[in-house]
Amino acid sequence: MEVGVPGARDIETGWLGRHLASKPPMKPNPALRALAFNYGLPQQLAGAPSTLPIPNPGNFALNGSSSTASARLAWLGIAFANELDPLKSSALNTQRTINQLAAINVNGYVPAGGTTYPTGSFGTAMRSTAALIRADVGVEAVQIDVGGWDTHSAQGPLTGGMATTMSGLATALAAFHADMVAAGRLNRITVVVMSEFGRRAQENGSQGTDHGHGNVMFVIGGSTVGGRVLAQWPGLAAGQLYQNQDLQVTIDYRDILAEIVQRRLNNTQLDVVFPGYVPTFRGAVV
Repeated sequence: MEVGVPGARDIETGWLGRHLASKPPMKPNPALRALAFNYGLPQQLAGAPSTLPIPNPGNFALNGSSSTASARLAWLGIAFANELDPLKSSALNTQRTINQLAAINVNGYVPAGGTTYPTGSFGTAMRSTAALIRADVGVEAVQIDVGGWDTHSAQGPLTGGMATTMSGLATALAAFHADMVAAGRLNRITVVVMSEFGRRAQENGSQGTDHGHGNVMFVIGGSTVGGRVLAQWPGLAAGQLYQNQDLQVTIDYRDILAEIVQRRLNNTQLDVVFPGYVPTFRGAVV
């Protein structure tokens, strides 16, 4: 799903990386166009220009003593000034990114409208994302992983671990939505929540569910045609299940993503972003 071409073994870039590579930046010469809240760049963003994995943008800096941080950062620009590209430009852009994130003061961000974000990694990442959006420094895409879904036993969908994970996701998204509404930025953003696997329709012997086929996506934002479920419900009867055990897939995830890429990101090069696929727009966004 991150590649955007099912079954592809020879494509090294991701769908979001190809979008960013095929579209000029929204702001001239940005230090950072996209980031992943991670220690390594996810495949979804592979191939994207001016993109970094940054676990915590509020603490992004060169490792070492704080007493020599300024001197070491200055050295970074001097040491590579006479090198050839891409080494020179990478060093200088790293320097720009560190200075820019420090100026934003992500850790000191004050949400709009008195919004309070939940604690935890996802809530913190959404709060940092809000800071980047409101700083308007040219960041166009953010990728955040949320773990805890691979629950094969004792899921507790109403009161247990599954419910806790779902509540954490929902609470952080609700805080982000409230923050963006209060800041007048909701019309400028689109949030997509997606997973690379679903769960079996039937419970297993340990009060959990194993990996399945059918899945769900959430789309949030000011231009989202919300308040509804887009589905061609296939049913849960034995004869209606995929391989008699999973919910059928009726909408290709690329239909939703392609619609967002064209209508929200203003990129009509869908054959580049999703090679070999002709999407069907579902009316998720306007």
